[in-house]
Amino acid sequence: MSDTSRHQLADHIVVSMPRFGYWATSIRDFETPYGKVGYRQLEVLWAIRHGMIDEDPVTPSAITAHFGVQASVVTRILARLEAHEFIARLHDPEDGRRVSIEITARGLHVSEYVEALYHQEALAALAFLSDDEIERLRAQVDVLDRVATNLLENRKHRAAGSAHEEG
Repeated sequence: MSDTSRHQLADHIVVSMPRFGYWATSIRDFETPYGKVGYRQLEVLWAIRHGMIDEDPVTPSAITAHFGVQASVVTRILARLEAHEFIARLHDPEDGRRVSIEITARGLHVSEYVEALYHQEALAALAFLSDDEIERLRAQVDVLDRVATNLLENRKHRAAGSAHEEG
């Protein structure tokens, strides 16, 4: 593949892929068996549930770093999640200032419930594809997943490098 073709592909990814993100965030509040739950709250539950946070046990600061937001934003999200009993804050018995975050059975249920809503919409959107197209798309989604992983890893390395230069 020529450099021009790679540049065109990069442009196509930059323009096309955010549409999936727009679809994912287009539903701001989900009606669940537990009432309305906001997208940001579900995003945190998803990240904890799928082991996307780089720290174990998960802490509020690790969530803040993962999402690249201010600590006050995460504090509000965690307060809402805790009020609905979707998470539990566990205090370190050796250092009461250290807190870890654990998803509860109720949090797991609501996260799985909303994930099922996304799956239903995605399945409906794929309905027009043939079996062969589905298999080709599956392979390409695997490639896109690897590309997304590289993009996120590169961003982490850049952020760590700029933080190191500032220090």
